[in-house]
Amino acid sequence: MDATELQPKFEKAFEKVRRPGAFTNCHCDECAAFDALLQTRNYHTITEADIGMSLCLMSPEGLAYWTPALVRLCLTRGGDNAWEACNHFINSVLGLPLPRSSFPIQHPKFGSLNPEQTALILEFLLHIEETWYTSEHKETPRELARAIRNWSRFAGVQVSAQK
Repeated sequence: MDATELQPKFEKAFEKVRRPGAFTNCHCDECAAFDALLQTRNYHTITEADIGMSLCLMSPEGLAYWTPALVRLCLTRGGDNAWEACNHFINSVLGLPLPRSSFPIQHPKFGSLNPEQTALILEFLLHIEETWYTSEHKETPRELARAIRNWSRFAGVQVSAQK
């Protein structure tokens, strides 16, 4: 599957995710400014510059709402040209280190996702691995491999031998 097929699937799967009243849970000056900026944006007008490295400030509801836009922004870049926030979204947000002993049923930041949305995030991660790394004969980064393992578990998919 290529990016042009994947993006509409995200838009449809996330179309009923409600826009939250606030995109952050914190009320410090930095979060308030970030939230105020996001309030002026929508799925089509948000840019890489708007998000920057501020993904860690987003609430779970904010992340769920902006996921289709984040995926769209990531899919417009690739591999070595990847935007820093895309790498942060994949490596630090989706690939958040999780305990093996008490592995959660759902991702801590995406607990409201339904099975279709969860499977789609796994599909996105596998697409990134295939197009950015496997097809270029590059080693999959540890964080991406971890994200794929975690989302495979969330989606109830058996993980094959590690790459």
